[in-house]
Amino acid sequence: MTMTTPLTPADRLTIKVTVEDDQTISRFAVTAGSRVTFQNQGSAVLTLLFRNEKRVPESPFCKGKGKPEPNPVCIPQGGDQTLVVCDDMAGRWFKYTATIGKARPEDPIFIIE
Repeated sequence: MTMTTPLTPADRLTIKVTVEDDQTISRFAVTAGSRVTFQNQGSAVLTLLFRNEKRVPESPFCKGKGKPEPNPVCIPQGGDQTLVVCDDMAGRWFKYTATIGKARPEDPIFIIE
């Protein structure tokens, strides 16, 4: 991959990998108002289901004036979707399950700084 524009500190993403409840988990952080793009590079629909720190389904993403995005989010094969982190989510964290088709799910943690 060739980069033509130098990265700034704001362009960098640090992924922290840890173990929680005997499962390996990736953690990454963004700020409220950040845009997060999910790209489905799989061969079936990508389903993203978000859960808050109490493990209750809740989307950390909003579309205009605080209206939450649907949860789950479904992205077709080869598609992508950019979501905006809700302004009132600062200081919270979410887990999400990402599943493509019938493959085993992934369960990273999404921290909003």
